[in-house]
Amino acid sequence: YASDLSDKIDSLKSSAGLFKVQERFNGKHGPSYRLKGLDPQLNGNARKRGIIIHAGGYVSLKSIFLNWKEKFRLGRSHGCFALSNEGFGKLTGHLVRPAYLYAYSKDLQ
Repeated sequence: YASDLSDKIDSLKSSAGLFKVQERFNGKHGPSYRLKGLDPQLNGNARKRGIIIHAGGYVSLKSIFLNWKEKFRLGRSHGCFALSNEGFGKLTGHLVRPAYLYAYSKDLQ
């Protein structure tokens, strides 16, 4: 789980709150979805920051265990919501518009 969140440009961190899933496109990670942050105080810079949903080869148990020196960090998505290739395929197969993503943070309570 992400423990240090930010919406600042160049922070390379994930943001919390509600996002609207927007257009699909092919990016450097393959098929991806752009996200629009719907809370100006939490994630209003999501489009400017390039925060997207994409598949990542590093999203696996193997990668988590290989990162034991970094407290078993999953990877470095630079704030994006990265899924396994299988997970992204399932998402794509079941995504119905309009679609939203909610990134929970215990700090929002």
